[in-house]
Amino acid sequence: MDNLALNKPVSVNSEHSSYPKKNAVDGNNSTLWVSTVLGSARTSWCVVDLQSNYIIKSIELVVQYGCTVFDIETSKDGSVFTPIKKDLNINVNSSKIFPIDNVICRYIKINNIGTSYSSTANQGFAELRVHGDEVKYSLIKSNSKIYTYIDNDWQEMDLTEPVSKSDFENYGIVDLSIIPREKWNELDNEFEILTWTLDGSPRFINIDTELFSPLEKLNNEDEFEVLAYSEKEFKAPKLELTVNEYKPIMTLHEPEIVTLTDADNPKLHIEGFRDLRPYCESENPDLLILSQSKPNIYTNLIPDQQLILPKGDIQFKMLDKVLSFNMTATEQNKGLIRVIFSVDSGETWQTYDEGIQDFKEIIIQDLDVVRNEGMTVPVFNSIGERWNDIVKQNKIRFGYYLKIEELADVAEVDKLDVIIDALGSWDATLHEVDYDYEYDNEKIYIELYRDGSYKINYI
Repeated sequence: MDNLALNKPVSVNSEHSSYPKKNAVDGNNSTLWVSTVLGSARTSWCVVDLQSNYIIKSIELVVQYGCTVFDIETSKDGSVFTPIKKDLNINVNSSKIFPIDNVICRYIKINNIGTSYSSTANQGFAELRVHGDEVKYSLIKSNSKIYTYIDNDWQEMDLTEPVSKSDFENYGIVDLSIIPREKWNELDNEFEILTWTLDGSPRFINIDTELFSPLEKLNNEDEFEVLAYSEKEFKAPKLELTVNEYKPIMTLHEPEIVTLTDADNPKLHIEGFRDLRPYCESENPDLLILSQSKPNIYTNLIPDQQLILPKGDIQFKMLDKVLSFNMTATEQNKGLIRVIFSVDSGETWQTYDEGIQDFKEIIIQDLDVVRNEGMTVPVFNSIGERWNDIVKQNKIRFGYYLKIEELADVAEVDKLDVIIDALGSWDATLHEVDYDYEYDNEKIYIELYRDGSYKINYI
């Protein structure tokens, strides 16, 4: 925290020529201010002018010698001082921080300084530090008049703009949060908060209000503009509005049914809701909207025809031959399923032509071609070992064309079964590792220790 007393003007009752008063606030703990008064008489004092009012949080005193007891006093005008801490004690060769309860002042006085450890020691100390915050004064402008807040009420002031620093200091409101909501509501609908800061930098004020819909404050105007100023040229400022459970549909009067009759008419799109028009097959879908504060939208959508392609291949290890692929699927009413496949990781796609009894390439970019030339589920399941004519690199992937036209239609692929013959070899088993046996005069008894397929040869 900044030291508000650093190098500020100082006045004292007296000073030793070798230890001037400026040393009391020079920021150096090794330099001293020393008065000409000796011992415990408690007559020395030191006043620092902070040059503006501050909210004082704490005062730190650094002592080498010459001070073991003192008082702290404050003043706004430098003439009348009010004691806030009395008979404080501090040890020599030490520093100590004394908390202050948010006193507003410009002048800090270390008064009634005394030393009890030596009657020949000069009174004084090494360093005075003051910590606190800038006082942020505010005045309220409403209906061309300027107000302050005194004794729990607004008081009109005979002030004109621009308001001076002294006017802010004399009449300004230090803490806006003490003003209750009902008092703010007494002001005109539009009012300004005038504020003053030491360095002229912007001051940020948090204002808590009841949550509201912006449209309520705009008299339900159909159109309105937000005008804003940005210090950076050609860069629009960001605007955020936070409201309580607000949805544009709430502005409708007792809505029951809203019908989108034209998919290209933007006036029928309700702002604030996801635009469902691109997902509507029908030109005339009905959207049921309940008239409570939290409206719900119910709608049924029919997806367009689509081709589902996998990202990877079905890999076969140690493949001898394919015996069959068998698909379990459901097609009801106008539901439609077509199957295509690729054996080169999706670079080209093929189908099976029943007319020529052979495989052929198919263009997947045209879904109508896929619908007309793709394999039906029965054709796909009937190919059997003919798959070995085309599966040469031990991999394959399938694509599925799906289409429904009505809500009652079904087009679902449930399961794909693959039956293959795999290459393999037989390894000799180890007695007492993989198996053990015993026998009698009639039978041999074999116990297998590992899962798998076994050939048992015996003579």
